[in-house]
Amino acid sequence: MTTYYVKGATGNNANSGADWANAVQTVAGALAKATPTIIYVDASETFTATAAITWTMPSGGTIAVISVTSGTTTWAAGAKEAIGSANNAFAITPNAAGSGLYVYGMTLVSATGFQSSGTFSIGGTGILNATFETCTFQMPSTHWNSVYQLGTTGSAKGNRLRFNNCSIQAKNVATDDFMRIGGAQIVFNN
Repeated sequence: MTTYYVKGATGNNANSGADWANAVQTVAGALAKATPTIIYVDASETFTATAAITWTMPSGGTIAVISVTSGTTTWAAGAKEAIGSANNAFAITPNAAGSGLYVYGMTLVSATGFQSSGTFSIGGTGILNATFETCTFQMPSTHWNSVYQLGTTGSAKGNRLRFNNCSIQAKNVATDDFMRIGGAQIVFNN
């Protein structure tokens, strides 16, 4: 089991991520390390990107991304990764061989510009088996091309996405879809 630590404001992706003193800055930074098993994210620090955010799952088993009380491993919702610029998407993509993901307590935000495209996609060319618990998804864009894409519209079928006690928010304009589902089994609880 390999554990990495993330501090959104004071971490640095060049760090090892091996403990709180050497925390990386982003979940993507932790995913780029040697096959993580658990990623603890400090609930008191927010990471705001000026570009797209992509969580690419490495090969291997299931990865847990857990929001925790600062400096501990005590679960506490509140960690946040957001895009602070226009026309950028937030994507969670599986490894081509398939991936497992469990996320607890995170707030994830696509592009903040109200008139810009800011799609939020979960899925990709491999099969993703993911559970999100007590998470908040925000898509503040009102651009017609901003949607939640769950699963994939390509040839990869069989994505399994579960949302337990999650909030999915959008300020999407009425001229297009709010959510598109392709090649996926989706379960929403509460």
